[in-house]
This record gives sequence, C-alpha cells and structure tokens, in this order.
Amino acid sequence: MLIKRSYDWTAPTSAWPTRIRPCQTCRARGKVVNETGNGVMLCPDCVDGRIAQKIPPVKSIDVGRLTDRQHFSPNVIQTGVFEGWLTMTAGRIIIDTKQGRLRYQIVRAPGYYCCRCKESIPDAGVILPTGKTVGQEHVTQRHQNRPSPDPQNPSGYERTAFFDCVREV
Repeated sequence: MLIKRSYDWTAPTSAWPTRIRPCQTCRARGKVVNETGNGVMLCPDCVDGRIAQKIPPVKSIDVGRLTDRQHFSPNVIQTGVFEGWLTMTAGRIIIDTKQGRLRYQIVRAPGYYCCRCKESIPDAGVILPTGKTVGQEHVTQRHQNRPSPDPQNPSGYERTAFFDCVREV
C-alpha cells in the first residue's frame, strides 16, 4: 500500500499539532561531548533529548496499490493516529482516505508466534532457568522438538515487528 498525505499548509499555525520526537544528535540523552572533548554540554539541537516539531494538519489521504492483506508497522500506526487519518480500535485499523474508509482486521500483532501451531508465544525470547527460551520450551513441549517447517526460522518460532491485517469488504 502506498499512502500519500496531503497537508493543509494554509491552516493557521496555531492549528498545527506539535510532534515530539527523539533527538538524533544526542540520541535522546540531552547531552553531547563539548568542543574540546574533555567534558559534556547540553545538546544544542534539543531540550532534554526531545525535539518539538510543528506539522501542518493532514488535508487528505490518497492510497495506491490496495491489497487484501497488509502489514502496518507500529511507526505507521503511531503517525496515522497522531495525524488523525488512522484509527485503531477493537482489533481493527480504519483509514479515512479520498477513496473512502478502509477497514482492516488485525490478524496478528507484533510479537512471537509458533511456526507450527501459529499460537502467540508471549516473552518467547526470555531465558528460563533450564537455559532454554520460552519459545524453545513451547516447541519442545507442544511439538516434540520436531524440526521447524520454516527454514527462515529454524528455532520453530518467529518474531514479527508489524501488524498483519486483512481488509474487510
């Protein structure tokens, strides 16, 4: 999916929302090494590691290459909610576009999932006292430690970093 945002540059600046983002100069620490290199000083680009940026309101959203299955990154979700063109409620993502309202049902949220039974494995990367991870323990107990059906994930479980969604008609 291609999302093209059109901003309302003519809106009064008082109506522009302020986006707070982490500073890349100081890596959100608020301090940098001074010019002489023998100490630290406050970052000249930010306040306490954060940069406030005014952005114009979104006038409209134009969507290209619509598909029935879509992956949304958490960053796209966060930006869309902040700018007001995306809503996330009750297992759904709703996007208001020029073409109309698009509704997507969330099939899987970011996290760990078993490659065999597709079950969610919360905290799959956590190491247990046995030395195995929670994900490895799931594969051992539920699937008798059989080889993974997914060659990309030989451990038997996978980690997704996106919202896997299906479009509602």
